[in-house]
Amino acid sequence: MKLLRRQFLHLQRVLPRSRPRRASRGRQTIRRGRCAFREVGLGAAIVTEQKHGGRALGTGRHEGSQAYADALGESRFETTTMPMALKEFAPPAAPFRVSDPQPAQNYLILEVGAEWGGAVPHPSPARIMAFSLSGCTRVTASSGESHTFVAGDCLLHDDTSSKGHSTEVISDVPARRVFIRLPN
Repeated sequence: MKLLRRQFLHLQRVLPRSRPRRASRGRQTIRRGRCAFREVGLGAAIVTEQKHGGRALGTGRHEGSQAYADALGESRFETTTMPMALKEFAPPAAPFRVSDPQPAQNYLILEVGAEWGGAVPHPSPARIMAFSLSGCTRVTASSGESHTFVAGDCLLHDDTSSKGHSTEVISDVPARRVFIRLPN
């Protein structure tokens, strides 16, 4: 709990300043550029201004974003959901919600610095499920639509045959991601 509080206080210092606002129940939300950081009961949780992926919903499903190629070859975004069922996953631990297993080939962890900018649009080199670990990025599809991703968010890169997308780091800290390569 103390570690989470320290991380929250660190984010207050290192991210660009903007006007803080009060969140519900008297907890503070600190805005830094396009990212918002909210102090919650056990420490710090990261939320975004946009309504999009990376969060478990109370209805037994996980919501995320998907970049895909439309019929005209443009990259676009859509919201996807994955059902989750209450299962005894790790007995004797209490049951919790899990999705069905999904096939994967390999994974890697990558980090791009705050000064890095992927301004040139490119298609995804493979079907990849990306999970944000730290930092804040903006992904812009060739259609012009953009989404902001922070720690906890996920994006299914399924735009392998399109004009592609561009990615830029919009935080003062490096953006770290886990990329899981999926079968075609």
